[in-house]
Amino acid sequence: MSGDRPIAPAKATAYLPGLDGLRAISVIAVLLYHAEMPWLRGGFLGVEVFFVISGYLITLLLTQEHERTSTISLKDFWLRRARRLLAALYTLLATVSVIVLIFYREDASKLAGQVWAALTYVTNWYLIFSEQSYFALTERPPVFQHLWSLAIEEQFYLVWPLILLGLLRAFKGRHLPIAGVITLGAIASLLWMAYLYEPAMDPSRAYYGTDSRASGLLLGAALALVFKPGHTFRRDAEVKRVGIDLLGLVALGVVVGCFAQFRDTDSFLFQGGFAVLALASCAAIIGAVHPGTTIGRLLGLPFMVWVGKRSYSLYLWHWPIFVYTQPEIDTPLGLYPTLVLRLALTVGAAELSYRYVEVPIRNGAFRRWRLRLSRRHGARKRTGPIVLAASAGLILVAVNTVGATGTSSMDELTGQGTIPPASTPVPIVATTTTTAVDPAATPAGSVTATSLPGADSTVSPTAAPTTAAVPTTGPGPGAGTVTVLGDSVLLGAKDQITAELQASGYTVDYRAKAAEMIHQGNQALLDVGTPVGETVVVGLGHNSLWERDRASYDKWARKFDGEADDLIQTLESLGARKIIWVTLREPSESVIPPAGRKQFDAYVWYFPYVNERLRLLPQRHPDVVLADWAAVSNQSGLTYDAMHLTKSGIRLMIDTIRSAGQF
Repeated sequence: MSGDRPIAPAKATAYLPGLDGLRAISVIAVLLYHAEMPWLRGGFLGVEVFFVISGYLITLLLTQEHERTSTISLKDFWLRRARRLLAALYTLLATVSVIVLIFYREDASKLAGQVWAALTYVTNWYLIFSEQSYFALTERPPVFQHLWSLAIEEQFYLVWPLILLGLLRAFKGRHLPIAGVITLGAIASLLWMAYLYEPAMDPSRAYYGTDSRASGLLLGAALALVFKPGHTFRRDAEVKRVGIDLLGLVALGVVVGCFAQFRDTDSFLFQGGFAVLALASCAAIIGAVHPGTTIGRLLGLPFMVWVGKRSYSLYLWHWPIFVYTQPEIDTPLGLYPTLVLRLALTVGAAELSYRYVEVPIRNGAFRRWRLRLSRRHGARKRTGPIVLAASAGLILVAVNTVGATGTSSMDELTGQGTIPPASTPVPIVATTTTTAVDPAATPAGSVTATSLPGADSTVSPTAAPTTAAVPTTGPGPGAGTVTVLGDSVLLGAKDQITAELQASGYTVDYRAKAAEMIHQGNQALLDVGTPVGETVVVGLGHNSLWERDRASYDKWARKFDGEADDLIQTLESLGARKIIWVTLREPSESVIPPAGRKQFDAYVWYFPYVNERLRLLPQRHPDVVLADWAAVSNQSGLTYDAMHLTKSGIRLMIDTIRSAGQF
């Protein structure tokens, strides 16, 4: 058996083009997924492949250093990582922040928290604690949301050398038992992810968490301890090479298959699927780095290497570009012409960043500039860190002090600002809502609710959990005030709804927030505690269901009913006398525009479940009527992404709400 053991090379590992090719496949998958290609639903999993590669390479470099020097220089390691990552990140943050502050002022108020989180590499935890979902159907997602994965990697880079050095000393440099311990850590992370995941609920906590996503990094690290590039075999070397080649090719097929088949909220992913992908990635790495393999040659083709070397820049720049070039929203182009535009802009920005920022800094340009500055001005060697800190400070000052004003880039499409505002001032408070229409209360000729095919009307409504009454201070707004709660759907119609209701003599209290969930809207009401209008329009529910498995439906339904009952009870305690809850659109495939293809499952599968629960609300709450948007909205031209409203969609939405509420 000893003759079959691989012999580790004595010198440091040379450049591995196969890993750059694997990076290329992963970053291309991520880009196509974020471009909403309907045939690559699992492209987001490219990030997990990055995690495995990072764990493998970092551990490989650290163990090689330990073999040469019997220690690990933490300072040198962290400085190398800083040179590799910080300059490009700072360039991105500064450039995108300036562009947003100048051209997208409506998003400027959201920058400060994102930039703080990015500079400190805690974006994933910032998104968790601010309850910003990765999966919610929002009008425009945060411009730096994609930095969550880089935050996890940087947190790994910060603590992993310390842990690895401790393990190497504890096990006297023996790699196999250390790999075993690391594998146990990966298993613990996977089990924790499965524990955090709740079927039919938003899985963002399990998806973003460093603790729940450490398995890929750790499995890559364990692989580095048992398989090093350049391994040779004493016996049957050619046979083993062919076996490794086949293993790598099959594994790469599994990885690509995961990209094509998995959806981002599939329960299998969070209950073992990530482990399958990580193990397949490990096997693909073995094939990619082993000498003479076919998979290594394929992944090492010039184009693949070119993309792989720029994968960090491509990942950094693609998301802000994609966020502000949405097809048929920000551009007049369709899905595929917009893809060409997006890729061209991304490749151009990435190439500039790679050539003029990343490579020079990695080759010591910043250090040479600092030394020249020191000689010229007699400054100390700490000039460099001071400059970096000052640069970060300037970014923070800009994004924290510049106000967010102006109109949205979607105004022309959605028609915002086209209705002159009435003279009556409008009190505005931030939050979101949804509306519903009661068929019994709908006058003749108006919209009526229709039964949902397959709806389970036998599910008994769950009693509403008790909620502490909210004391009101002072008299309520009265019958002349309409409060609007909602998510990004009604948020996009804010100007038009406000103007029309004002023109009819109502005071409008508009509380809408992108990606708002029912429990968040309820909590916002409890936190503020101010009275609401006697009429309340509610447009919530789009971000309530995440799993298409019918087996988990009953558990989700009980939770949904409880949250809806809590919200209604809170509204009634704050002065609401009539609550109009808007149902969710259920478009047929033929009317979904290209920008909505990525979320097709949500529109045609998840939303009927939500509507099924909403249609039971009037039975438990006499004050609730339904504005049945689902019954009238299955036609083209009402939305630009199958959910968010165009001008004609806003017009029909207003008519549906007013018909249901008879006001």
